[in-house]
Order: sequence, then structure tokens, then C-alpha cells
Amino acid sequence: MLTLSGTGQFSLAWENETTIFMSTNATAGQVQKALEDLLSIKCGTEPSSADILLQAGFEHGMEKFTSGGRAVSWTEPFCGRFSAHKLGSLVKIHPPAPAYDVTKYTHLCFAHKGYLSNTLHVAVSYADTFLHVVKKNLTCQWPLNKTSPESWKFVCADLWRDCLERSESLKDLLKNSSVFLHEIDIEPLARAAESSAWFFVDEVIVSDTAIVGVPVSISSQHLRKLLQSYADNSTAQYLNASDFVVTKDSSSCYQSRWTLTWVSTTGDLPNIINVSAENLTGLNPAVTARVVFDGGVFISPIFGDMLATPNDFTQVVVAVNDVPANCSGSCVFQYLLESTPSVDNVEYSVEDAAHMSIHLAGSGLAADRSSLLIKADQTDCEVLASSRSSALCRMNLLPAGWYRVTVLLLLKPFFKRFVDYPHKRWGELKSGITDLCGLPVTLMGSGFDGISLVAIGSQPCPINANASNATVIECRLPPWRGGDHVVHVTLAGEHGSALLPEAFAYDASLNPTIISLSRNTSSTAGGQTLYIGISSLANYTGSDVKVTIQASVVEIQAQTGHGLRVVLPSLTRGLYNLSVFLNDVPLGAEGAELLIQYVTEVFRMEPCCGSLLDLITTRYRSIAILGGTSLTISGTGFISNRQVVSIFVGSQPCPVSYLNEEEIVCRTPPATRLSNASAQDLLANVQLFVGNRSSVDASVSYISNLTFLYKASLTPDIVDVEVEMANDTMVLKIEAVNVTDLVALLGDVECELKEEHANHSTVGAQCSLPLNVFEPGRYPLRVLQKQMGYASIRAARQHFTVAPLIKTIFPSHASVCGGQLLTISGRNLKSQANSSRVSLTGNFTCEIQSSDDTFIRCALLGRDLPLDNGQFHDGSQDLGVTVTVNGIDSCCLGDCSLHLLENLTFVIDAVTVEFSESLIHLLVRAQRSAWRMEDTSIEVDSYLPCNITFWNETGVECRLNSLVAGDHAVSVRHRRWGQACLRRNGSDLFRVDPRVLRFYPQNFSINGGGLLTLEGVALKGRDETSVAIGNRPCFLTSASFWAVQCLVPSGHGVTTVRLYVDDTLNFVGEINYSEDSTPVFLSLLPVANQFLTIRVSRIGRAEDMYVSVGGAACTNITGDDRTLHCAVPRLPAGAYSVTGGDVLRGGASSGLVFTSLLTILSVNSNRVTVRFLMASAVRIFISPGVWFGHERGVSVLSWWCVRKLPVELCLNH
Repeated sequence: MLTLSGTGQFSLAWENETTIFMSTNATAGQVQKALEDLLSIKCGTEPSSADILLQAGFEHGMEKFTSGGRAVSWTEPFCGRFSAHKLGSLVKIHPPAPAYDVTKYTHLCFAHKGYLSNTLHVAVSYADTFLHVVKKNLTCQWPLNKTSPESWKFVCADLWRDCLERSESLKDLLKNSSVFLHEIDIEPLARAAESSAWFFVDEVIVSDTAIVGVPVSISSQHLRKLLQSYADNSTAQYLNASDFVVTKDSSSCYQSRWTLTWVSTTGDLPNIINVSAENLTGLNPAVTARVVFDGGVFISPIFGDMLATPNDFTQVVVAVNDVPANCSGSCVFQYLLESTPSVDNVEYSVEDAAHMSIHLAGSGLAADRSSLLIKADQTDCEVLASSRSSALCRMNLLPAGWYRVTVLLLLKPFFKRFVDYPHKRWGELKSGITDLCGLPVTLMGSGFDGISLVAIGSQPCPINANASNATVIECRLPPWRGGDHVVHVTLAGEHGSALLPEAFAYDASLNPTIISLSRNTSSTAGGQTLYIGISSLANYTGSDVKVTIQASVVEIQAQTGHGLRVVLPSLTRGLYNLSVFLNDVPLGAEGAELLIQYVTEVFRMEPCCGSLLDLITTRYRSIAILGGTSLTISGTGFISNRQVVSIFVGSQPCPVSYLNEEEIVCRTPPATRLSNASAQDLLANVQLFVGNRSSVDASVSYISNLTFLYKASLTPDIVDVEVEMANDTMVLKIEAVNVTDLVALLGDVECELKEEHANHSTVGAQCSLPLNVFEPGRYPLRVLQKQMGYASIRAARQHFTVAPLIKTIFPSHASVCGGQLLTISGRNLKSQANSSRVSLTGNFTCEIQSSDDTFIRCALLGRDLPLDNGQFHDGSQDLGVTVTVNGIDSCCLGDCSLHLLENLTFVIDAVTVEFSESLIHLLVRAQRSAWRMEDTSIEVDSYLPCNITFWNETGVECRLNSLVAGDHAVSVRHRRWGQACLRRNGSDLFRVDPRVLRFYPQNFSINGGGLLTLEGVALKGRDETSVAIGNRPCFLTSASFWAVQCLVPSGHGVTTVRLYVDDTLNFVGEINYSEDSTPVFLSLLPVANQFLTIRVSRIGRAEDMYVSVGGAACTNITGDDRTLHCAVPRLPAGAYSVTGGDVLRGGASSGLVFTSLLTILSVNSNRVTVRFLMASAVRIFISPGVWFGHERGVSVLSWWCVRKLPVELCLNH
């Protein structure tokens, strides 16, 4: 709280920054604006050299690329005015905005305060080695150090280097490809306690601060200037320091090393520089960086003699209780070279597969091995023996590489020596192996830990990590690429590399070989299957296999352990070489000739002659009947695929019926000619095409040196045809001249003709077929002599017709107004094309419901018949029934009529409605009611069943439970005879009007809100149901056939009640608004045990009352006609209106206000215990170090502070 006294001007200061001067009578807004400007001065957290992609300060609300949380100002922000409270996502890229490349924008910075977990959940996407887009969710540990609820901390880290780049989940990342970041989620330190799950975030920044393109030959001076030019606000104090020195320690063709030193700077230096080897080239390029912390002695305080007497050597000072002791003798400590032990030589030897020994030679060592410690890097080496000039130690076998050997004497200081430690015992390799890649190669030896690369010759041998360990490495052999068959083997890992000269030999004699071909010939059209037998192919599963014939690549259908199954391509006639390549290496042959002969050739064609088709002469032209001679072409190089084989006789195609690689069979087409041409023999050319003529790349063989003779004397002759249909069977009989071996074709159905008799000139034959193989229709008749072709039919009958047959109709008698479900039984009644219909004489139609070959069920649509002097105009009548299937009308085998009879007809005169309690009774008056009650059904509006309760010759009575108000129609139907007729138009109609039997209550509160109930019948309409109180609507809460309920509006005096149902207005009665019916809430008594007591008047039963405090229900209401008691809801501190009323009569008159108070129960050094009245106790933790001054007053305002004693409590109401 800022308190000023007096007049004049004042300003506010923060360290070295101040605001403008303001008058002591400045407004709160002017002071707030000055504070915001002051707080914004130190918000420059981004590096000056940064390429900033995203930045969130939350000064204008939540940022679009963050998620969760809210912008708040009730805690001190990191800078500016606002920070984010309980942020869910530091970064969340919402589509359609693109995710950013985290390999380019590597750094993430933000300020935080509170209890924040150091776990980040990161969602990324990238392209894997198979070029598939992969999405993954990763978890990273963020270097937050120690979070604090009292102060802000600003942190930056390389998200790519420290989290994603070395993640096991990204091992399938395509090399040098981008990784796109979609979301970074954070979470509180603990979720169990709400107070410890609060945290704040401010100034979120995604930036790229990399210095790219630094050459390895850069000088130390140039590197120092380059680093200083990229310094930002956080690194400038180190990089621009006067004692900052860059030196280049070594430079060679394979290694460069720089050292960055701060000569006089004290204290911990941050690791502000990271180095990437991404753009380095060469064999196994790598970068290592480390921070060296030099030691020292800090002496404090400094006393007189320490400054008065110069000393050339280090002085040793002992202090007791911070008081330095006097030195009565020499307190000098000297570093002497002659007292420093040295190691002149280091050698190692491998004992077994798990252990090794290190031998050291030098001077000044210890004779007692217990006073000697030896390490290789950070690994201890157990000392077995030692002397003043040598030492021997034993340790577990180390991976190949460079190691720093350190020797420590317990009585003397450190001394060190580097040792080159590459393993030289790699074990055995296979001396000779196939020059094809893909086979597993095993390397046996020791020290294989950390080996990441094996190269055979100049090519990598991919390591199988699951089959490799410290003594064995298995890798996949790369192919031989030419040159020497004996090659070097190279191993490389994190500790260096080793070369095994001429350790591996490729041997082509060990390659798989081709041992067999399933065929050596092929059709020029291709398409045949070839099996290639190959030895030892099972060892090359997954290898790249290719087969070629000359320059054409062959399609491989399958690969097994014994060979390949391929499809031969289309090629022109000739002899071709076949080759098989395994991983681009050609395989040799043993016992197999790798040649394929492509040929297509015709040897003969049979028969040479066949039927000359007969001509049917019409008024306009002659129509040729198909020839049909079975033509067989024999040869070689054919193919079993009908799609690539074509035969033409003359200019007409000859349909192929059978083919294989050596034979093709087709039936000759007709040889048409004009009607005025005389019968004579015709010679036609036969053309054969083998190959895909639609493909420009395919080879097509064409043979045209064949002829076929159409001969009139070879044409079969049919002189008589008879067709009989009986007992569901069709029998075909023919008479033919000098022919045998005949087949009849009835449409697409074949019927084998068997010879019955023969004389000197004709042959009689017949066949039979079941009629159910035919649908109704008209079928052409053809006769085929199997060798010579189609016969000439001179008989008059050249077609036959299959018609649907009707046997019975059920029911056969019915009402004259229809409405029956007819079942028509017979034969051949089904159509696959659903081309069926039922026709009746008279004014009737019958809609088909279902059918099969033996029956049809259809619904006879009813009609309304007018009456003439009490009689039907048409009277009884007979309706002829016809079924038409596929355009063919039915034949009748029995009675095919439906008899409509007056004495089977129910006639409706009128329908009346009666109400009994809440039920509806319909009385249907009728004439000649000869129907039985158990066979009769009644429906309202064609869907609602009406239960029959009474039946006699003059009428029927039925009952309904409910029905909407309005006009309705009734229908009466007999289960067998159909539907009833109407005396006149509208005889089946009736109307149901709403009827209100009672309504309650009739006295209401003037405040409205009472529940009015109307009871009766037919109170709900089809479209609208509403209630009006005077001219105002009554809010409808429910509506049904029997009752309507609504909440009445406020009012005074007597008011009419009206019910609207669709277009019908119904006067219900009157209700009365009065003060006597209005409940009153008089006063509140103090709360006791969280129960509120209200003094009331003019109420009914306590169980009919309801009470609300600030819109929240007050529960468990009890009481009498003077007081009500209820449980107060939990509410924040504040003032709330108390309302309520009677459920039936309406709202109460109330001006009562309930106040929920905040009580401070206790205060200690770092927390305040508070309690909201009618709420559970809450502990709110206060940051230490914030004090109030001398005020002791307490004020409670939204977003302001409660002040009492030396603490500050900020509340958000």
C-alpha cells in the first residue's frame, strides 16, 4: 500500500531505473501506467543475436501458441504486468499453423516461479528411414535446478541437443532430416496438494542462437572476436571480460583443439558454449568439449605479516576459530620436480575374454602396492605388484580406444600419462566367403564394447546388435565391388578405430548357382511360368534378386529356398540369354543351359471344311445362322490366356472355346452373303494372333497361311421340331437328315439329343429338361452337330415359349372393398430382373410383397364404393387374375378368379367417441356385420391398434389409452376377407376434443412461479399445446394426454386460464393472486452448525418450500409455519440474496441478505490460516519477506489484499 502525505511530486525507482515525476494527487491509473513502464524496462531476455521464432510475454492475454492456464497479475510477474498461471503447454502449435523445425530453432527459454516439475512432454513428427511420417510423444528432463515459490528464475537450454538428438525413440530418424515440434507440455511438481501444484511462467522464447560455418582452421584471435560478436545480455559479462583468452593448443590434419580461459575471474563459470559436429567431414568426425575447473587456495582474512614479508613459496596457514596461528619455524611448502614420480612407459596385455593387465615403468613409484592407485580413465585397476620403478595392475577388459592412465601415490601428488590402447587381438575371421552381400559375418575377439562401425574393404558391414557383445560381432556382408578379392577390415567406436589388413577374402566359387530351368521354350506372347532352380538360395532371404532375359526384366512371382518362380515376358521369335542377379552380382550355372527359345508356330488345322450356314429369307434381307464348326489348330508356342489369343475366319472372329500351349479350339462364325446369291461353297482365310495387341510393348505373332472351306453339302438339316411341356418337364423331339451326335441349344441351355430311331433317310432324336431351368420368356431353338456345326432348321417351329402358370388363388372369396393379402400359387412365377406384375379385372390393383418360382403374395388395394338405395352399385363380382413375367402372360390351370361377395362385406355407418375416466371408447356402427370378432382388427390412423371390447351385428366398440386431440380415421379389417366399406365419404372419421376435468391449485403468490396442474383427456395436440394466464403465457413444464403442468407468471387478483391445443381454444377457469397466498421471508437468525434459520409467515407445509442463497440451493429444509431451517451451501466470502417460495403457490417476498465472512484463525512466520464462513478451513501459504508496515486494519476487496498483522494475503473472489 502506497501512502503519501503533503503536496508536490514524487517518482518510483527500481535499482538504477526511475519513473517520471507524478503529482501527489495522481490517479490510480496514472500510477499503474508508470509502474508497468518501470517493470517492462528489464524485459530484454532474448539474446541480441537470436533468430526468435516465438515469444510470449502474456501482456495481452494468453498467447496463441500456448495452451491452458490463464494470464494473471495478482502475483509479481517476471517482467511487465502479467504472467501465466498453471500453464499447460509452453508451446502448442494449432493447425493449420505449421510445426517448427527443432533442429533449426534448437533453444527454448522461459522464466518460472513456484513448484514446477523438471519433466517436459514433447510431441514431434519426422520422416523415418522408410520416408514414412512418424509422430511420437517423448519425455525429457529439463535442467530447472531448484524451483522456488519466492523468486523468478530464467532458464535456457538446447532442446535438440539435450533432449531429442540422443533419444532412443528417434533412432529411425532419416539422417540430416528435420524434426518438427508440435507441443511442449509442463506439469506441477506435485499433484497431491493443491497449494504445492501452483506455478507461474513468463517470457517463453523459441530462438536459434547457433554460430554456423566456423572452419576448423580458424585462428584463436578470430574465434575470440567471433564469440564476442555473438554475445547477448547473459553471456556478454563472460565473453567481453578483459581476462577472457582463447588459445589454439594443437592443430593437425586430423585434429584441432582450442582452450577458452578466464585468467582472473573467480567463482563458477557457466557452460555457455555447445559445439556440434554436424557439418564436419572425414572418417568418424567428432567433437568433444569439457569444462576444466582450476583449483586454488583462498586465504582470508589477511593479517599484517602476510603483507609485510615477501615469500617466494607457498605459505601454509593454520586457523583455529578463524584466528591464524603464529609460525615459529618454516611454514613454506615447495613443489619440487625431483620429488615428482614419473611414468615412462605403459603397456597392456589381454589375459582372457574378460580381463587385461597394465604394466607401468618409471621412477619414484611406491614399493608398497597399497599406497598406489591406478586408473584407466575413470575405471580402477587393481594393483597386483609394485616397486620404485614398475607396477602391475589387473582390470576388466576395456573396449578398443584411447584411455588416460592416472597414477596416484598416497604420500605424493598426482602424476599422469596418456596411453594408446587399441586391441590387437580381434580373433578369427572367415578366410574366404561368397562375394554376394547379405550373409552374416562373425568377428570373434575381445574389447568389442562400444564398436559402432565395421567396414569390409571400403563398404560398411551393418552390425546386428542383438547378436553382438564384447567378444563377438555379427554383421551383414556387403557385396564385392570389384578390385582385389582380399580386403582390409576396419572397426571403429567411441574410443577410436583399428585396421586389420587383408583379413577378409571374397570367393566367387562359394556363390549360389543356377542348377535347373523348368522350360527352355516360350510363346512369343509371353505369360508362361518358369521355375529357376538355385542352390543355397535359402541363405539370401531378403536379398535383392533380379532376373533378365536379354535386356528385359522378368517379373518374379515367388522366391523360395530352392529357387524362383517367374513370368516370362513377351518377346519376338528368337533365342535369348537368361541371367539371375543376386545383390547386383550375376549367378553362374551348373548343369543348366541359360537359354530361352521364343517361338509360335502352327502345325495343322482340322477340319478343313464345315457347315455352310443356312439363310433365313425375310422381306428385306437374308439372315445368316452361325456356322459353328469346331475348328482345332495344333502347333507350339501358344498360351493358355484367352485374352491374348485371337482367331478370325474371313472377317469374323472365331470364339475360342479351349486352348493350351499346343492346341486352340474355336467355333467358326457365319459367312454372310446377299439374299440373291446362290448356294455354293465359300473359301475363307483363317488368321491367328498370339499376343497382347493393345500393348505397344508386347510382341504379337501373326499367322495367316490357313484357309477354311464353308461347304453346303456338309450342313446338317433339321426337318421337324416338336416341343411338349408336362409334369414340370419340357421334352424336345426332332427329325434330321443323315446326321448324328447332335446338341440342342435352347437359349443358353444345352440339351444333349439322344437318337430314338432311324430309317433310310432320317434320324429321330429327343432330349428333356426340367422347366425350372427356364424363366418365362421366348427362346430361340438351335441344333448343333458337334463336328460340322449348326444345322439348317426347315421346320416351322424355330422358337418356343415358357409361360407362367397359375394353379390356385387364396383366399378365393373376399369383401367387395378389397384389402386382402392374396397368395397366387403356380409355376415359373419368378423373374431375376424383377419384371413381374399382377393384374385384375375391374378397379383393383395388387402390389407384389414377395415371390419365388412357385408363389406370389400381393396386397389387394381397397376402394371406396358409394351406396345406391342401400345397395352396392357393383354388387358381388368376379375378378380375373393374371400374372405377367418378363412380358409373358400366365396360363391358368384351375380357378384363377377372385370372388368379391356382398355378404362378406362390413359396412361402416359412423364412428362416435366417448370418454370414461382417462380412456377413449370408439363405437363403430355398421350393417350386415357377419364377421367374427376374433378375425377382426381395428386401427386408428392406420397405425394405432384399438382393442375390441364389444361386438354385435350393428356395431363394434373398442378402447384406446390415449390419443392426441384433433381429427382421426378408423379402419376395420378382416384377417381373411379384407377391409370394410364406408356408408358414405367420411363415415370413418371422428374428432377428439380436449376436455379439462379439474385444475389446481387456484390460489397463487403474487410473485408467480407456482405450479399449475390441468387434468383431463386429450390435452396434448399434434403440433401445439400451451396455457395462457390472462394475456401472459404460463411456462410449460410437461404435457401428456392426461395432464398439463406450467409455472404461472406473477400477477394480482382474479385471472382467467385458457388451454390452447393446436387450433382449439378451451376456457379452463379462473385463478386468484393474493397477498394471503404469498409466503414472506421476514428475517435471518445467526448461523449455527452451518444451518440457516429464517423467520417466515403465510407458508404451507415446510416440505413444499424451497430456499436459495445467491442462486445456490439451501438443502435439508425443515420447520413449521413460523420458521424454516436449511443447510447453507459453501460460498466464498461476500453478500448473497436469500430467495425461495412454495413449490405449488409460488415465490416468496424476501429482502433478506446473507453475508459469508472470511475469518483469519492464526498467523505465523510463513503462513496464514483462514476460514470462510460456511466453508471448510483453507490454508494459504504466504511468501516470506513481504511485510505490511504498521497498519492493523483489514479490508476485503476483489483482487486486492487482506491485511492484518505483519503478513499479506491476496485473495481472488
